[in-house]
Amino acid sequence: MAIKQYHFTLRVPKYYKKIIKSMLPLQGNEWDCRATKFAKPIHGLATRRNELKKILRKSLHSQQGHYCAFCGLDMRTRGAQIEHIAPKANDRYPLFMWESKNLILACPTCNGFTKKSTFNSIQNFNAVYHNCIFSIVHPYFDDPDHHFKYIMDPNTNLAYIIAVREINGSPSQKAIQSIKLFGLSLPDMTEERYKDALALSRPLPQFEKLIEEVKTKGYISK
Repeated sequence: MAIKQYHFTLRVPKYYKKIIKSMLPLQGNEWDCRATKFAKPIHGLATRRNELKKILRKSLHSQQGHYCAFCGLDMRTRGAQIEHIAPKANDRYPLFMWESKNLILACPTCNGFTKKSTFNSIQNFNAVYHNCIFSIVHPYFDDPDHHFKYIMDPNTNLAYIIAVREINGSPSQKAIQSIKLFGLSLPDMTEERYKDALALSRPLPQFEKLIEEVKTKGYISK
C-alpha cells in the first residue's frame, strides 16, 4: 500500500528502437494517434507502435507489480494505465515520450486528465532526462520514505493517513506537490488507502488446507 521507489529499467528491443526513430521528430501525439497523423506516414508504423506499447505495458506489470506509482493503491481491482511522468504533450515534453524512466503504471485516478493536463512536473528542464529536476516525488529517482510519512489511526492501528515529511527542518516541497496533484490526502483517496491497509492486515485463508478438506470430506457442489 505504501508508495514505493522503483529501480528497474524498461528495455526496448532493438527493432522497436528503430520504430521510435522513425517517428522523429516527436510532436506529442505519436503515442496514440492514427496512422495518418504521424509526421512521416510510414506503412505499418501505427501497428508497430501499438506492439511496442504492449511490450512496455507487459514489462511494467512484471517489474512494477500491481501498485500505483503515485498513490500506492492496488491496481488489480482499479485498473492500470501507462503514465508519462513528464507530460508528453506538444507544449510540454514530447522528446521524453519513449524515455524508459518517464514511463510507469498508475491507477486511472492518478492518471486522470484533470490531474496532469495542466501541471508541469519538471521544475528545471534539461534535455538529458535524468538531469531534470522534478517538482513531484519521482517514482524512479526519489525515495518516497524521505518525503511522505504515514500516521497511524488509533482506532484501527492502521497507518494509512499520509502526511508530509520534513527534510532538514522544512516540509518536503515534492511531497506537498504530489499530495496536491494526486489528491493523496482527500477523503476518497484516504478511504481507499484504508481499505487496502485493512485487506493487507487480514491473514489470507489457508487455501491448500481448504482444498484438501473439500477433497477429503467429499463436498459436492449442487
